Amino acid sequence: MPLFRNKWTPLFLSNFLGVYNDNFVKNCIIFIAVGWAMPKWMTQSQLISLVSASLVVPYLFLSPWAGRLAVVYSKKSVFRLCKLLEIPVLALACAAFQYHWVMVAVFAVLLMGILSCMYSPSKYSLIRDIGGEEGVSFGSGIFEMMAFLGILIGTVTASVVSDRYHPWIVFLLFIGLAILGYLVTRSIHVNELPENKDGAGTLNPVRFLIESFRFARQHTNVNSAVFGASAFWLIGGMLQMNLVIHCKQVYHTSNTTTGTVMACAAIGIALGCWAAGRISGKEVKKGLILI
Repeated sequence: MPLFRNKWTPLFLSNFLGVYNDNFVKNCIIFIAVGWAMPKWMTQSQLISLVSASLVVPYLFLSPWAGRLAVVYSKKSVFRLCKLLEIPVLALACAAFQYHWVMVAVFAVLLMGILSCMYSPSKYSLIRDIGGEEGVSFGSGIFEMMAFLGILIGTVTASVVSDRYHPWIVFLLFIGLAILGYLVTRSIHVNELPENKDGAGTLNPVRFLIESFRFARQHTNVNSAVFGASAFWLIGGMLQMNLVIHCKQVYHTSNTTTGTVMACAAIGIALGCWAAGRISGKEVKKGLILI
């Protein structure tokens, strides 16, 4: 008997737990590890930048490989394997927190970023396999909502835990959520489209970027939209990273309050997406972009 009656539930829940884990681990380091003895060359601001970049950098270099995995192999199997590998990675993070190893903690976040990158194309492709063409819009929308929810709750949870820090609470959450994520992923049942063992496409990240740009240029405003979204996330990322230091040094707030302020960015984005969708209706209204 399947664990979930709704066919979408395990996929959406797996996505939420993955994003939650990434952001919970990252923000635990940002709020807790800043108090550890750090290398002489590293400041608190540099640690925050380094740990934040560790989740993103793998996407710059490994996206072509991740896309190939989703084509050549079973997407469900790729997703499950990566979620299984999260368990030893988070065990490494536990060791880093136990012995205050800053660089090991950052390395664990980098490994989490690599795993997230490698299964991202597979999990997004499963939306179509589960819901068909008519379910793509619904599935993609809920995916984005669950992602922002994971960012929001992961950030707030890390800030609250850091103010009441006890190693075993962190260890329990790290390992427990990793195991739960794997079990939920195993409950995904779907008839996938057949694999393509030929696996067309380049694995060179630079060539992949160039080819993607040229392909998008064939479609009006696609590259402009990509650059606009990138600029938006650049501003948002800079804001969130600076808030950690600013709130502590200028406002002298607790980690919980700082985490709540950071989470407001995710709340604002979610509300903005909802408002834009309601106002736009069935049409894309470009006039909203400048506003």
